[in-house]
Parts: sequence; structure tokens; C-alpha cells
Amino acid sequence: LMTDAGPVLIDLDSLSHGYPAFDLTLLGSRLLLAALNEDGDAVAAAEVVAELPEMYAGAGGKPVPQEIFSWFMAALLVGPVWAQ
Repeated sequence: LMTDAGPVLIDLDSLSHGYPAFDLTLLGSRLLLAALNEDGDAVAAAEVVAELPEMYAGAGGKPVPQEIFSWFMAALLVGPVWAQ
């Protein structure tokens, strides 16, 4: 959702324990693919997506190592998960 203060995420998956690195990367991959698919600003989207782990940690979440985030991102962008 977009508010005057900026985007607000509603994560219904937080009703149970999940794996934050995968959740962040799933969100990031969808944002990046949407920007590419809709002729959006893919560079700006990639910059925002790259900051997701830092934003998550800044909001109080457990830090997500960049190596893990990058691995999941590569897997989600080339794998069949997003095509379903």
C-alpha cells in the first residue's frame, strides 16, 4: 500500500514463521520483473530491490546477508517459481 509516508507492506505470511531472506527476495524479484514487464524503470527498481535487506534490518528484522539475498534472487529470476 502507498501512504503519505511511503510504501507499507502487508505480509500475510507473517502469520507464521517464515524465512525472511526468501520472503524479501520473492518481493524483490516480483518488483523487478514487474518493472521489466511494464516498461518501468528497471534500474530504479533494481536499486530499490538491492536495498531491501538493509531496509528490513533497519525496521528491526534479522539481518539478511547479501550473499543469501543474491542467491535467492538469481534462483527466483531464472527458476520456474515466478512463472507459475
